Amino acid sequence: MSSSYKQIAKSSGLVAFVSVFQMAFGLLRNKIIAVLLGAKGFGIYGLYQVFIETAISFSSLGLDKSGVRQIAKRGDDITSRDKCIQVFTKGLLCTSIITSLICAVFSRNISKSLFGEESYYIGIIIASIAVCLRSISQGQVSILNGLRDLRSLALSQILAAVFGSIISVLFIIFLGFDGIVLSFVSFAIASLVFSSYYVKKQKIENVKFSNEEFKGEFRNLLSLGLGFSISAAVSSIFIFLSRSFIGNEFDLATVGIYQASWLISNMYIGIILSAMGVDFMPRLMKSIDNLPNVRKMVNEQMEFGSLLSGVGVMGLLLFSNIILTILYSSDFSSGSSIIKWQVLGVSLRVLGFPLAHSVMAFNKPVWYATIQCVFALLEYLLLRLFVDLYGFDGLGISYFVAYIFFLVLWILATKKLFNFSFSKNLLYIISFNWMAIVLAFLIVSHFNGINLYIVAILFFSVFLFFVSILMKKILGISLIGIIKKKVLKR
Repeated sequence: MSSSYKQIAKSSGLVAFVSVFQMAFGLLRNKIIAVLLGAKGFGIYGLYQVFIETAISFSSLGLDKSGVRQIAKRGDDITSRDKCIQVFTKGLLCTSIITSLICAVFSRNISKSLFGEESYYIGIIIASIAVCLRSISQGQVSILNGLRDLRSLALSQILAAVFGSIISVLFIIFLGFDGIVLSFVSFAIASLVFSSYYVKKQKIENVKFSNEEFKGEFRNLLSLGLGFSISAAVSSIFIFLSRSFIGNEFDLATVGIYQASWLISNMYIGIILSAMGVDFMPRLMKSIDNLPNVRKMVNEQMEFGSLLSGVGVMGLLLFSNIILTILYSSDFSSGSSIIKWQVLGVSLRVLGFPLAHSVMAFNKPVWYATIQCVFALLEYLLLRLFVDLYGFDGLGISYFVAYIFFLVLWILATKKLFNFSFSKNLLYIISFNWMAIVLAFLIVSHFNGINLYIVAILFFSVFLFFVSILMKKILGISLIGIIKKKVLKR
């Protein structure tokens, strides 16, 4: 394995383990909500979640993303780094509190827009507390990420997942529908407690600085962060509008089914993207002035992510129906027709992710914000168009078509920025994945019942065999060797 792939695999492996851990508890939480409250209850849960994520995108102003870049960039100058951390922390605290207060003041309007009635306004006020806590917690995680203390970052998120999930589930069990919004608050508290604990363990000095120095430092963080913030805010608004559209066009149960399908189709890719994102930006910043090396790093990241993501894409294509039933309930099985298209979209997302991060590494927040906003608008318009054309199935098809545009936009941007082009290895991996995807579509279209699962298991096994060969040939990673090593250790 080359040193570059080794670094990617090492850092990605740790973060991926954390993500799997978080996913396991998240799935358990979702399962309990789905079983106890049904599709409608999960729809309400999903709408609160959309509100919280939308509000967080405003409250952070992208500081949680720009903070990672700036802290990592100043890693060799401890005084400058610690000053940046203090400005970052105080600035994020102010923006988080202000945003939460605004949400509480306009809670009736938000409830009316999101749920179609004002009766959920108390829930919105309570959820505003979760917005503030989650935003501050994300800032603490950004500090650990910028300092590249991946061990502390991992421990904080594992503990938050365990305790946050247990407490939030208890609220659902004992309070039913009334416990939904409290579950978000409890999880936010757990996240803040553990992330803050591990940040306090870092040796961060209390550096004194003037108001002018604060303004200058905060301006630098904000100028880059706005690229993330504006795009995230616009994306969240359109997600908000799309969920409202689905609820009005269909019903809350359909919102729940769509949300469940979206979560499943994104969960595996989410693990890979989280793992890639934690280490990629700090590594990229160290080579930002060497364009050939930047192109090489971006391609390697895409090769690694694309090959690993193919396994999840194939599994979801072949077994989406049974996965929905196991993780949620039989009420959600109709979502399989959505997942098979959504998962194709997220397979393109994993290719666009390193391209998007490289644009921000080059300090091009306007480029980043423009592309993300154009994509968010396209995704929403395509959703409405394909629902009109294909009804329920259009919910998934629109997602796939939107991510075709997503990838094209980022390719054009990076081509102009640092003359990016796909490596031969990457083109080979993409061709392999899509040949397998076409075959998987044919299988799920022509088989059903027990015959489908027999053929699917056989095909998935063959696919895994060829993936292991490609990983050995291209990445220098031997899956069989790793498995034997683990077994022999036992």
